[in-house]
Amino acid sequence: MPLKNVVVAALYCAFSFSLLAADARGVSGLVVDENHLPVAGADVSFAWMGDIGEANDFMTRTDADGHFYLNMMSGESRMYDERPLPLLVKNRERTHGGLVTLNTTKLHRAPVIKLAPMVRVHGQFSWAPLESRPEFTAVFYGERSVGWPLQYVLPLEKFGTMMPPGNYRLQLYGTDINNAFQELTIPAGVPDMEIPTVALDPTRLALHYGKLPPELHVSAARGAPATMTLADYKGKWVLLDFWGYWCPPCVRGLPRLIDFYDKHKAKRNRFEILAVHLKGKIGSMAALDEKMKPLITTIWNNRPLPFPIVLDYTDQTEANFGLRTFPTTLLISPDGILVKTKEDPVDFLERQLLK
Repeated sequence: MPLKNVVVAALYCAFSFSLLAADARGVSGLVVDENHLPVAGADVSFAWMGDIGEANDFMTRTDADGHFYLNMMSGESRMYDERPLPLLVKNRERTHGGLVTLNTTKLHRAPVIKLAPMVRVHGQFSWAPLESRPEFTAVFYGERSVGWPLQYVLPLEKFGTMMPPGNYRLQLYGTDINNAFQELTIPAGVPDMEIPTVALDPTRLALHYGKLPPELHVSAARGAPATMTLADYKGKWVLLDFWGYWCPPCVRGLPRLIDFYDKHKAKRNRFEILAVHLKGKIGSMAALDEKMKPLITTIWNNRPLPFPIVLDYTDQTEANFGLRTFPTTLLISPDGILVKTKEDPVDFLERQLLK
């Protein structure tokens, strides 16, 4: 055996007992193959994406001696919430991989990472009763005992990736479908594993596209009567913007709607915007006004919302529409039908108003 391999084997034994070293900023370690020899050029990461598997967050690469150092202070650190965190390593060829779970309070306790042949795991979706496939679907692979997603793939109808043997929990996610979860054990010694077709259930909202929308639950309103219903706006385009003062993307997006409302003021007989505020434990319009004061001065350029504000103290509107993300913007046609469009709803509405 060459001297270098003897030295590496000795280092491996030392690492087996001393485990990984860590400091306040990151974690260092050693990656070896099945013969306990160092693996150069292997990618080490907590987050992977794509069918082949590209590290995209907290990524580093092993040096010629198989060592790596992963700086946990780069990017949005997840290291310090005191939960176990899986570390996934794949060689340059994406044929061999290894997985360890780090104790975020005792990083020095993590073991050496030994690579083994990975398994090609693949499957496909079905989405009945939706008439067309979801615009976006994703599969998140996470170690079953930890729950953190290790890797996600973005398929259309089929998905597949290379993963080390082990116990996983899959989360299937996408537009117009409810989240689905599935336990998965990937055995060693097989090159390929097919997952039976996964049936995706449509969301409540998806079942209303092309039909009448669910109804709003109105606890209070400004610029509209508290007894309002969506049917009151029949004959107009209605842009529903579900938002919350507590949601940074929501409040940053509202100036665009303010600009739109002002730009098309001559055509307000053809459309309306309803800003539907949800969550945040807001029990009155006066309480919402207090929350909006700093938003008006710091984000909305001293402009209050010029269109009607609908407030729901309860969770009923969220449940009626099956909302999962905020903000969510929806469009209702003049004949009262919930419109399904791949285009941004605001851009779509502007094209309608220019006709």
